[in-house]
Amino acid sequence: MNISIYLARVFGIYLVVACVAKFLNKKHLSKILDDFSKSTGLVVFSGFMHLFLGLLIVVAHNVWTSDFRGLVTLMGWMGVMKGGLRILVSTKIGHFGKEFAGGKKLVLWGLVWLAAGIYLLYSGFVV
Repeated sequence: MNISIYLARVFGIYLVVACVAKFLNKKHLSKILDDFSKSTGLVVFSGFMHLFLGLLIVVAHNVWTSDFRGLVTLMGWMGVMKGGLRILVSTKIGHFGKEFAGGKKLVLWGLVWLAAGIYLLYSGFVV
């Protein structure tokens, strides 16, 4: 199986499940994000995980195209950037997390990532 298709399937399933869970548990998730952002240790640990997983994707799949493969690459680079920021400026990221947990931004980004997940599922399983 092509690595692009494999990653599209994995990201697609992950994004759809995570986004649906966000919408079903919105109030509970806001509390979790608020608690999470208060713990610098958790923020830094998640930064190392994002950095590591993002690097795995970028090193194995650095394909810049205008289709789903470019989205997979973009998500890898976003993981690298997110991880690096969480490690380097963890206190500021924690503050941003508290603001993000508040409401409309969470819903808006949930919809964006849900659309990306559906697109990746379609690209990985149908096309």
